[in-house]
Amino acid sequence: YFERVEKDYKALSLTPDRFGEVAAKIKIMLETLPQWDATTFADIPTRHDSATAPLIFIVAGEKEEVIRHDVPFTLRDWISCSQLILLPGVGHF
Repeated sequence: YFERVEKDYKALSLTPDRFGEVAAKIKIMLETLPQWDATTFADIPTRHDSATAPLIFIVAGEKEEVIRHDVPFTLRDWISCSQLILLPGVGHF
């Protein structure tokens, strides 16, 4: 994963020489964040609460390489009336 990110970062960034700093921050983020549970999403208004509440879609790529594969399913379970859409052949980028 980081090989691909480094290649893309160096090709697209205005500061390609700072990839080491960015990579260190990404690693911290992946190891420590996000920190949520079902109660974090409990106050989201859903169609179960009101017919005028927004539709909620959890959209994930089938070939996701950054987010754990169980996360979209967990979010769908935590957010009442939400729907999960898995995009075939799609990754994080």
